[in-house]
Amino acid sequence: MIFVSLRGGINTGKSNSSAEQGTREVFATFEKHFQKLLAWKKNPEEFIKELVNQKTENTLHETIKDKLKGSTG
Repeated sequence: MIFVSLRGGINTGKSNSSAEQGTREVFATFEKHFQKLLAWKKNPEEFIKELVNQKTENTLHETIKDKLKGSTG
C-alpha cells in the first residue's frame, strides 16, 4: 500500500510531495471485521447483546442502549 501526499497540512501556496509505503497488511483485519458484520446480519440479537454490553460514556449511546435493553427483555 502506498500513500501519496501532494501538499502539506497547512495551505502555504507551495506544493511539496512525498510517498510512503505501508508496512502492514490490512486485508486480514478488514476481512475479520467484515465476517463479524455478516454474522451480525444473520443474528441481529447477538449485535444488540454486544452493543448493550459495551462500555460507553456518551448520553445518546446510553439512551440507545437503554431502548434496546427494553426491547430484548
